[in-house]
Amino acid sequence: MPTVIFRLKYPSASESIVMLDYSYESYRLRCSSGISVVPAEFKKIWKKKQLNPSYVHNDNYQRLKRVKNIIEDFYQDQSREGVIPAPETIKRHLQRTLNMTVGQTQSEFIVRYEEYIEAKSLYTAPASVKVYRQVLNDLTAYAEKKAITLTFKKINLTFLDEYVKYLQTRENDNANAKASKGLLNDSIHKRIRNIKAFMRWAHERGYHNTTDYEKFKSSQAAKHEIVVLTEYEVELLKKADLSSRLALDRTRDLFVFAICTLQRWSDLEAFDKRDIQKDMKGNVYWEFTSVKTKKRIRVPFTGFCAPALDVLKKYDYVLPIISQQRFNEHLKELGKQLEINDPVILKRYSGKKLVEIEKPKHEFISSHMARRTGVTLLLQRGVPATTVMKLSGHSNLQTLMKYERTGDDALSEALEMASDRKEINLKKVS
Repeated sequence: MPTVIFRLKYPSASESIVMLDYSYESYRLRCSSGISVVPAEFKKIWKKKQLNPSYVHNDNYQRLKRVKNIIEDFYQDQSREGVIPAPETIKRHLQRTLNMTVGQTQSEFIVRYEEYIEAKSLYTAPASVKVYRQVLNDLTAYAEKKAITLTFKKINLTFLDEYVKYLQTRENDNANAKASKGLLNDSIHKRIRNIKAFMRWAHERGYHNTTDYEKFKSSQAAKHEIVVLTEYEVELLKKADLSSRLALDRTRDLFVFAICTLQRWSDLEAFDKRDIQKDMKGNVYWEFTSVKTKKRIRVPFTGFCAPALDVLKKYDYVLPIISQQRFNEHLKELGKQLEINDPVILKRYSGKKLVEIEKPKHEFISSHMARRTGVTLLLQRGVPATTVMKLSGHSNLQTLMKYERTGDDALSEALEMASDRKEINLKKVS
């Protein structure tokens, strides 16, 4: 039975946004209710997982009840038409309905941002659309905390200073967050970049005439040491006997396929056996259009990429189906089982504050590590970057080199090779 559950985002704060969880069919929607309350008041209004009728005359009780009714009524209307709405569809309906009750200027800004997200979703990968949605959620939370109404004119340098300060000090309730408090500079930079893109989009359409946003600057994302698997660890994965754990076996095969083809998770999800072809010489290759970049990519199943073809043959050219979340969970379990436990320390910054993230290596393994590992191994083997770009689909060299990683082992090996060449030259001279 569909149920709406309310909870505080920051239970220990003096005032907190109320979050909602809506479970229906096999789906779950989690988002902000747009309502901020004092925790002590919330505990009285929301009691035993339901709205307390004793507080029916309380303003926040009525606001929460309205949110609950909007969601439940929309779901029922859709169900009567034989449609099971996606969580994002319900969320969008809730936000649009609630925006009708606030000031016209606030509604204009939010509505245009929603319009921007919808326009981008027509040709942008779902993962990117999710980022746009997160930025809008952050802006909404910021406005609620500051008790202000966002307008196009308010997106100026003063806003930038206050918004960055908010992002650097806010609580993080996400279990996967790098720190318990404050976003890292890289994440803040991406949010500011997204806001500038939205403001340009809105300006081009005549929704505002301010240009202060063009002066926005934020700490650039630095070139960090990234976490990848070594050749030894990749071979360890390939040779592991997982016959007793079919779920881990499928996860390993899909991960190896991604490493050897250098492709994104979105392209693995969109894999179609009809894209596998042969040339005149009988060489097999995978040719497809990238979900994210819309570029045409060809992956020849030879050399470094050959093990990917073995994976396809094992599954009769139909890749295993698994959710990205479950896939990442299995990868970490697999890494732990294979004792990929080298300690890894990543150094990041939130403002001027150094944030050190220390975990065993298997805790960092994820779907995106496959692409990074594949690119890194090819670069370390001396494959020209321009050749790697043709396989990975990167648009420019600068973007590709973000994946370049010169670890201690690779550095030592390169220095040894340089030393050997010098000795040989000296012998020739003598």
